[in-house]
Amino acid sequence: MIYGSCGPRATVALRWKGQFNENAKQHAFAYTFPELNHNEILGWVLAHKQAPNWSVVVLSDPDDSLKIRTRIEVTRRLVGEQVPWHEITAQGESLLERLMYLTYFGDFVSLYLAYLNEVDPEAIDYINTLKAELAKIN
Repeated sequence: MIYGSCGPRATVALRWKGQFNENAKQHAFAYTFPELNHNEILGWVLAHKQAPNWSVVVLSDPDDSLKIRTRIEVTRRLVGEQVPWHEITAQGESLLERLMYLTYFGDFVSLYLAYLNEVDPEAIDYINTLKAELAKIN
């Protein structure tokens, strides 16, 4: 589970999800604060029964508002008891620098996960198969 704060940081969370899917060949899900606190947080009630290999990665920014910081902290207290919780804080002076920091960090993490999963991050066999099948109907 990859959680980012709203605005441009939400796009970075989606990037992490896509890189985990494609490079590490594993499922990942992305959502954003504050919206995840309205519904998704309830999905964690039984997480200990459903997903023993899940963990949460929160992409935070020094410019996150006090409300967002509070939401992250309360969510950590609720969810962090059930699954591992990791918070990555963006580094850099400008918003662009911080977005790039988080983007590149996620790319490296996805490659490391590919290594741990013993898969080739460049292989896209399922995508190629899908494209070949679709080409037959065009």
